[in-house]
Amino acid sequence: MHSFDVCECGAPLQRMERDTPEPKGAEVVLKVLAAGVCHSDLHTARNEWGATVYPAIPGHEIVGLVRHVRDAVTRVKAGDHVVCSFIPNCGTCRYCASGQQSICDMGATILDGKGALRWPNAGELVIVNYDVVSENDVAEIGPAPEGTDLAIDEGHVVKNARTNRAKAVRAVAKAVEQAAGRRWIVTATPICNRPMELKAVLDAVGAFGTAFSSYSAFSRAFGGAVRSPRAEPTDAAGPALARVSLRRLKADVAKDLPSKTIVRVPVQVDARSLALAAELETKIRPAVEAAEAQAARESLAAQESDAAALARRVAAISAAFGEAENIGEMSRFKRIISEAKVPHMLEMVEAREDAGLATVVATCHREVVAAACKRDGWSAIIGGVANDERTRIVDAFQGGAGHGVALTVRAGGVGITLTRADAMIFVDRDWNPAMNEQCEDRLHRIGQVQNVTIYVLDAGTWIEERVEELNRDKRRMIAATMASVTTEGGQVPEA
Repeated sequence: MHSFDVCECGAPLQRMERDTPEPKGAEVVLKVLAAGVCHSDLHTARNEWGATVYPAIPGHEIVGLVRHVRDAVTRVKAGDHVVCSFIPNCGTCRYCASGQQSICDMGATILDGKGALRWPNAGELVIVNYDVVSENDVAEIGPAPEGTDLAIDEGHVVKNARTNRAKAVRAVAKAVEQAAGRRWIVTATPICNRPMELKAVLDAVGAFGTAFSSYSAFSRAFGGAVRSPRAEPTDAAGPALARVSLRRLKADVAKDLPSKTIVRVPVQVDARSLALAAELETKIRPAVEAAEAQAARESLAAQESDAAALARRVAAISAAFGEAENIGEMSRFKRIISEAKVPHMLEMVEAREDAGLATVVATCHREVVAAACKRDGWSAIIGGVANDERTRIVDAFQGGAGHGVALTVRAGGVGITLTRADAMIFVDRDWNPAMNEQCEDRLHRIGQVQNVTIYVLDAGTWIEERVEELNRDKRRMIAATMASVTTEGGQVPEA
């Protein structure tokens, strides 16, 4: 038989001749009449996902003619025309019946409910939610079958190593390691605030020791301040991470993605809310400015580099704001200002509805979500919404139903696609810049065909300005940590 192969990255298709393998068990011999080459195939051919093994044959959406079947084959016979999927589907289970053949029970088994965890059978893909896995579950199901592989998506959820979720993930990964299986963890935000979060992510798949060899080496790579937001990566951090990491920017894997523009929208809030916010601001501002001044004096005395001085400043301001949060002043301020912006958010939403445009509203406050969802055609995604309901809301919205979705930044910032909308309105921003960016990516992701605009409502208060400045500084620090993580040839490292 012949095929058209990509023999190396960037090479054109080349016709190759090869022997036709003898079918076994329930396999068939198929004459390929046509094969669609989708963008996923192009990503693979160009090694834009970093895991291509050459030679590679693009094209996985196949129409063909059955030539020969083995005795164990019962559903098709020689002469049948067939359509092939890279994931098998039965056509009768609850997912196939609802048009979701890509997660058919035959090819991908989704485990629901406490106590549902089990290891996959040979050739089976098992998908399980973090919330239904515990250390006890892993112990009860026994050892993993030889060669079981593990892929952990949204890996930043394990950044706090002490949580039950992180402990459960480590237990699954350890069982897979003992079964000589491979382990991957995927995350857009390996560090949100401090390097210890990175250690927890690496520990989840047993990669920490390969990267840094010891805790002391890890600490030295970040200037001895791994528990502090002011940690500064040294020249040793990047090469250590490169031993176990493959970094891909959105621009690398989605080169055709439309643009994303962030627009700050000045809004004038009512006088009463502004007065209440100003009163709280007078309590918070002196402590923040004093902490910043003290950090500057310490940096000058220590003759620190610009990067180290920035890290010290970020830590000092974060601590001052954190203290205000602990006594409730920051929480009151954010709630007052966010609720005062609601009328402006609703004006923008109404104008977009009149223009026939779908919209997503993002906030840290449930009260703002509730205000948006008083409008007809709006749905809410907040903490506590069941997974099945989240899926129903997203599928309906993506299918064209309703005007918009209102969500809280952390509850709606992962695991969903809302590319029907071309705009997201942030009534307020999270303190963690990574959480905001994750939320923005519900719109600005593969599958989006429209330019995306992120509107950030800004009441012009001093605290809003300082928090936004703090988030910019945090992004710079995180970028400095990950900037030197490269993998020669674009291949995933072998740990």
